[in-house]
Amino acid sequence: MSWREGKAVRALRGLGAALLACASVQAAAAEDTDLLWAVTGWAHWGTNGDVTNVPGVTSEFERTWIVGASLARQFARTGEDFAWELEAGVYKHFGWQDHWEGDLAVGLRWDGYSWPKSLDSSAAFATGVSYASSLPVFEEEIDPETRKWLQFMAVEIDFARPERPEWALVFRLHHRSAAWGLWDTDDGGSNFFGLGLRRRF
Repeated sequence: MSWREGKAVRALRGLGAALLACASVQAAAAEDTDLLWAVTGWAHWGTNGDVTNVPGVTSEFERTWIVGASLARQFARTGEDFAWELEAGVYKHFGWQDHWEGDLAVGLRWDGYSWPKSLDSSAAFATGVSYASSLPVFEEEIDPETRKWLQFMAVEIDFARPERPEWALVFRLHHRSAAWGLWDTDDGGSNFFGLGLRRRF
């Protein structure tokens, strides 16, 4: 092989390596931007305890349920393991209560852990505002000074199969509270524990 032929081969190898590097960077960027949206269907059961009580153990389930759906969008990341999300949810209360609820929240999700070879999981905390279409009678029974507008908080953990990351089963605490007087009252609030089925896209 002549000097010119060797130089051409080295140039082609360098070009191939550069193209492979560009392809891997683009693939990584695509992975970072995939599945930014999530729709979740929810079913929750209300308890008479606060957020420190274990449902069914140190608090009792009541005849009040909510079903609904939420839409979330990841809008930023902090490092490799934390994602910021904006979530909006609409829920129907039934049983003891009969009203609609709407929530808007900002959440921080930790998605940096995977169970060995079996499950992917993430945990999230979200907080924002909650509006009830009428005064929730369940909250009035506990704290008569409740309000239509209260603070919303959610704590959740979800699980997905690594080969199907777009589908996840979610366990969540759905919480409304006066947030230490933020909403012109020191009373009011409720806790619902439940399940969700999530579809990321």
